[in-house]
Amino acid sequence: MTESIRTGSRRQQLLNMSFFCVLTACYFTCTFLSSPVLILYFIGVIATIGLLSYANKKAQERIDSLTIFLVTLTAGLLLVFANYVGYVRNGVPFLYPDQMHFYEQAQILASQSSILSCVLYASQNYIEYNFIYGLNGVLGYIDKLVSGGVHFLPLLFSVAYLTALIPVFFYHTLKLYVPNKTALIGSLYFGLATPIMAYSGFLLRDIHLSLLFSIVLFWVVRGISTPRILGILLMFPIVAGLRLANVFLLMALLVIYIFSGKTSKAIRFLCIVAIVAGGLFYASKISTTLLSTQSRLEHYEDRTVASVNSTEGVGKKIYSLPPVIKETAIALNGLISFPFWGKISSNLDAQEIVMNAYNTITNIGWFFIFTGLLYFIKPLTSLLRAKKNRLLLYLFILSLLYVTSNVSNMTTRRIMYVYPFMMLPFMIVYQRQSKEKRKKHVTFTISLILLLTLAYAFLLFLI
Repeated sequence: MTESIRTGSRRQQLLNMSFFCVLTACYFTCTFLSSPVLILYFIGVIATIGLLSYANKKAQERIDSLTIFLVTLTAGLLLVFANYVGYVRNGVPFLYPDQMHFYEQAQILASQSSILSCVLYASQNYIEYNFIYGLNGVLGYIDKLVSGGVHFLPLLFSVAYLTALIPVFFYHTLKLYVPNKTALIGSLYFGLATPIMAYSGFLLRDIHLSLLFSIVLFWVVRGISTPRILGILLMFPIVAGLRLANVFLLMALLVIYIFSGKTSKAIRFLCIVAIVAGGLFYASKISTTLLSTQSRLEHYEDRTVASVNSTEGVGKKIYSLPPVIKETAIALNGLISFPFWGKISSNLDAQEIVMNAYNTITNIGWFFIFTGLLYFIKPLTSLLRAKKNRLLLYLFILSLLYVTSNVSNMTTRRIMYVYPFMMLPFMIVYQRQSKEKRKKHVTFTISLILLLTLAYAFLLFLI
C-alpha cells in the first residue's frame, strides 16, 4: 500500500514536471511573439510554485496543489491562444466585445507617469469597475516599460493565471470534508470541466470575482478568527471595484461566517454595525451608479430583449412564459446552461471552434454536477440537515438565492461565483456513494441530456 502511494506520488511529480516544461515553452515562445514582459509573468509563475510548496507542509498536499495549478494554467493558456489568434486575424476577439473596452482602458491608464498614477487615475476617474481598470492599467504600464507598448496577449495571460488559482483554493476547501485524492479529482474537475475554465481565455472581470469568492469560501469554512474577518472586510472595496452589486453577496458570506460559528458577542456586535453601515454605504453608492448610467443600462436591457426576440431558440420561448413561471424557468435554464453548445455557425474559424467546443464541454460538465444535486437529493438533504453542517446549508441556500436574484440578467458569467457553494456539498455526498449509484447517476444525466436535446429540437423546428 505504502509503495503504491509512493509510486503514485512519483508519477504525479513527473506529470507536474511535464506541464511545467510545456508552460516554460509557452511563455518563452510568446515572449518573442508578443512582449518580453511575459518573462516577468513567468517569474510570477515560478514564485507561485515556490509559495505553494512552502505553504503546504504535507508532501501530498504540496504535490496536489502544484498539479492543480499547472494543469489548469496550461488549459487556460490554450484558450488564451485561441482567443488571441482570433484577435490577430480579425482585429477584435471572437466573443465578448467587452474585452476591447478593457484593453482600451488599460492603454489609457498605462499612459500615466507611474504605477501610483495609474491607481490614482482609476480611483478618481471611474464611477465603477475602477479596480479592474486599475489592475489592467498597472499590468499595461509594466508592459509599456519593458516593451514600449501595451499588448493584448499578456493581459490575457494574467486572466489565465488567476483562473489557475481558483481550483487550488477549492482543493484546500474541499479537503476539509473529503479524502485528499477525492479533493484532488474534484478540484481538477471544477477547474477544467465547469464554466470557470471557459472564461479563462478572455479579458473579462468574472474570473477575478470568482477567485475572490473562492478565497472567501476558503476562509469561511474554517474557524472564526480576527485575521479572517479582517481579510473579508478588506475584500469589500476590491469586490466593489469589480462589480458593485456583488458586495451584497460578500456581506451575506460575512454574516454566515460570523453567526454560524462560535465567536464573542463583542465581535458579532461590531460586525453587525460594520455590515449595516457598509450596506447603507454601498446601497447609496449603487443607487448613484445606477442613476449615472441609467441610459446605458436601458440601452443594454433593450438590446438584450431585442436579441432574445430576434431568435427562435429556447430563450424566446422562456421569456414568453407567464410571470413567476418565467423567472423560475430563467433561473433553472441559467443553472443548466442549456443549450450546451451555444451558437453554431458553419463559417467558424478553427480557433472559434475550439472555444465553442470547450464552452460546450464545460456546460455539460457543470450539468453533471447539477443533476447530481437532484439525483442524490436524499443524501444531500440528510447532509445539509445535520446540525454540524449548518454552514454548508447556509452556503447552499445563499447560492440559490443569488441565482434567483440574477433572473433579470441571467448569464453563466454572473452566477458562477457561487458554483463552489453548490459543488462542495455535492462532492461530500458523491464520494460516499457506491460505484453502482455513481454509474446510475451518469446514466441518468446522459438520458436527461438526450431528452433535453430532443425537446429543444421539437420546440425549435416543430412549433
